[in-house]
Amino acid sequence: MNRHPLSALFAQFDLAGEDLKTLAEDIKANGLHLPITTHEGMILDGWNRFQACQIAKARPIYISLAPGLDPWEFVKGANMLRRHMTPAERVAVMLLKLRMEGNTQEGAPEEGGSKLNPPSAHQIEKDLEISRGSASKAANIARANDPALVDALTEKRVSLDRAAELAKMLEEKWGVSAA
Repeated sequence: MNRHPLSALFAQFDLAGEDLKTLAEDIKANGLHLPITTHEGMILDGWNRFQACQIAKARPIYISLAPGLDPWEFVKGANMLRRHMTPAERVAVMLLKLRMEGNTQEGAPEEGGSKLNPPSAHQIEKDLEISRGSASKAANIARANDPALVDALTEKRVSLDRAAELAKMLEEKWGVSAA
């Protein structure tokens, strides 16, 4: 079974090595306690459990996302709000989601790139449950619309503060709006 794109936004937090092996051993000994949630025929929540079932040669148990539930809100609640993610990690996931949705276009302004609909700091603060300061930095990064900057933040090569500084530099260079 394939992984839903919304679930894949959290791939950087997947279990690996001994942690995944430990989960597989637990499933083999005690069974799968929490079903794997699917949506549109793909795994929306439970990718680690699915992988562990494969290792343990255990039969996965699936449930479908309940009708009427928003897939993003579900996967966000099951991952972002359940895990101990830093504000920078939450922002990185949001930026990847914007990219996935086509809410940004790649390319510097002189190359035809543009900002389609970046969220406001207020929206980010509310959606990610982060401080106003972190949300403001996130909004600046979203407006900068620089794929390399998003990748650097996602891969933890830069901090949220540094990413915001770089976004400001891009603003000054390209005239990106800071509103």
